Amino acid sequence: VYLEGMIYASAVRSKYPRARVLAIHTKKARGLQGVVGVFTANDIPGDIKVGHLKQDWDALIPVGGMTHYLGDAICLVAA
Repeated sequence: VYLEGMIYASAVRSKYPRARVLAIHTKKARGLQGVVGVFTANDIPGDIKVGHLKQDWDALIPVGGMTHYLGDAICLVAA
């Protein structure tokens, strides 16, 4: 399926199962041609917790937060 003006998005994921996120540098990605936005936990209004039975999992790991598993989402890039 292709729609005129359609964009794609992908999560930048943690390479480490247990790590503290010290910083998220988005300036270079935002400057690339075709990039519409780079979204971090700071861009989510309200609570960033999600979950099926209990809202206890971070949708995106914020700066200062700790990853819980290999592949935790750190930010989203839309282009």
